[in-house]
Amino acid sequence: MFCHNCGQELVAVAAYCGQCGSPIVESSSANSEAARSGAPASEAVHTTETDSTTKPKVAAREISKTQITRYTPWGWYIKALKNYAVFKGRATRSEFWYFQLTYLVVALLSFVIAFAVGLVAALTGANANDAQTALETTSDGLYSLYVLAVLVPALAVTVRRLHDTGKSGWWLLIALIPVIGNLVLLVFLCIDSELGTNKYGSNQKAPQELTLIEKPV
Repeated sequence: MFCHNCGQELVAVAAYCGQCGSPIVESSSANSEAARSGAPASEAVHTTETDSTTKPKVAAREISKTQITRYTPWGWYIKALKNYAVFKGRATRSEFWYFQLTYLVVALLSFVIAFAVGLVAALTGANANDAQTALETTSDGLYSLYVLAVLVPALAVTVRRLHDTGKSGWWLLIALIPVIGNLVLLVFLCIDSELGTNKYGSNQKAPQELTLIEKPV
C-alpha cells in the first residue's frame, strides 16, 4: 500500500505516512496504480474512463415476435377479395365466417339499392306493365352482378377453409348432395384449424417463430 499524498510505500499497520505525516486512507485500485507510477490519482481515473469508452461495444441481441394481424369483419372481407382466385393455402374460421357475414350484409344492401333504383324506374314508366318490368329487371340485374362478382373469391375462401381443417378442396362438391351434403359441408367449415403445418400451409392461428435480431448498442 502507498501513501495517497507522496507515494511513499507504507507499512500495512501504520496509521500515518512516515515521510509526509498524512493519515492513511483506503484508496481504490486506480489510485494505488497512480501512486506506483507517480501520476496524480485524477489522471489515473480519467485514463480508466477513457479506456472503457474506447472498448468495442458488444452487439445487443433482441428477440422480436411477429404478431398475428387482426382484422375487422370488413377487413376479412377485403382480404378475401384481394385473394380473388387464390385456392392454395389456408383460411381460418374467422376469415371464412366474417367473409360470409359481410357478404350477406353487402348482398342485402345491393338488393335494397337495386330495388330503389328499380322503383324509381317503375314510377317513371309509361304504364303499369312497363313499371313492373323495369323494377324486376333493375333489381335482379344489379343483385346478380354482385353475386357473380364475388362468386370466385367466395369459392376460393371456402376451399382454403377446407384446407385449414386438413381436407381437400374437392369436398366442396359434397354440397351437390341435397340436405345431407350441405350439413356435412357445414360441419367441415365449423371445425377448428388443424394444429401445426399441414400439406396446405402453416397454421395462421399459431404464433410466429421467434426471430433473433442483432443490433449495435
